Amino acid sequence: MPDAKPSAFVKAGDAYMRAGYPADAAKSYQAALAKAPNDGEAMLGLGSAMIEAGDIEAGMRALAQAAPLVNSSAAYNRLGVAQTFAGQTAEAQATFARALKLAPGDLDVETNMALAAALEDNSATALPLVQKIAAAPNAQLHHKRNVVMVYGLLGQADQVKASPPIGLTTKEVATLLARARTIRSKGSTQAKAKALGSILG
Repeated sequence: MPDAKPSAFVKAGDAYMRAGYPADAAKSYQAALAKAPNDGEAMLGLGSAMIEAGDIEAGMRALAQAAPLVNSSAAYNRLGVAQTFAGQTAEAQATFARALKLAPGDLDVETNMALAAALEDNSATALPLVQKIAAAPNAQLHHKRNVVMVYGLLGQADQVKASPPIGLTTKEVATLLARARTIRSKGSTQAKAKALGSILG
């Protein structure tokens, strides 16, 4: 409905995103922004839709503008993930740090921060995070898979083989480590990030 409130367009956009239609979602978010140019939720949605549709640069610009407006850990987490997949791992870690200030101990954010650090072979940041995540009683299987991935990206597969996370099969751990090895072999941080994005995205 043309006279609908911006929030209605945002909800429609969110529904399109869940259904896997980023182009339709982007139109809904743009309709919301036409009515309310500084609507952070609409901007956040538009950024995610653009990235999903393959326009990483434009998506990141929208997310970077939206995150301070929405000022939630989820918003900064979304921006950090986009920066990670674009190979901007240093910026991503700073963004994840802002997300953690808003939601200390959030395992999703900590996992993403560890992955971003591992892509640039920064074990000083990545290892303490994955050790904490691995020991967390509320760590879910997707967190544990990413812990395996981080160790693999850092070239520390033996660490995982010595004490694999509970709940993951031996085969699953081996598959994740093989993927990490392939990603690790790509020369630059950008190339590694792209390869990781194709797996996680």
